[in-house]
Amino acid sequence: MKDKTTSKKGWHTKQAVTFAVTLEARDTPKDIESVSIVGDFNKWDSVAHPLNKTEDGHWQTVIELEEGKFYQFRYLINGQDGYTDAGGEVCANPFESDNNVLTVSASGGKETQTPKEVEHV
Repeated sequence: MKDKTTSKKGWHTKQAVTFAVTLEARDTPKDIESVSIVGDFNKWDSVAHPLNKTEDGHWQTVIELEEGKFYQFRYLINGQDGYTDAGGEVCANPFESDNNVLTVSASGGKETQTPKEVEHV
């Protein structure tokens, strides 16, 4: 899910985090036209961070997030429903479903995680 690089903007150090998913879960829509990520980092805006489809069938985008912060997020497919990263860390939300969670650490190194299958929640 993430691939980090560091940059400084203003007083805060940010990490470029790559979000990547593979849509192979049996209950995802067959006609996938768009995938986006919504979270507290973009005020849950469904158009702020669309994912781009890669040649190998993954969907991905890069978002700069501030180090040392805890973030919640979900994926939207065709602008609808919330999907979580199967196997990723989750926390309950007030809508009786789950959000993925991510803490951006100040590692300074590079972490890579293989794109994961996304499941409908």
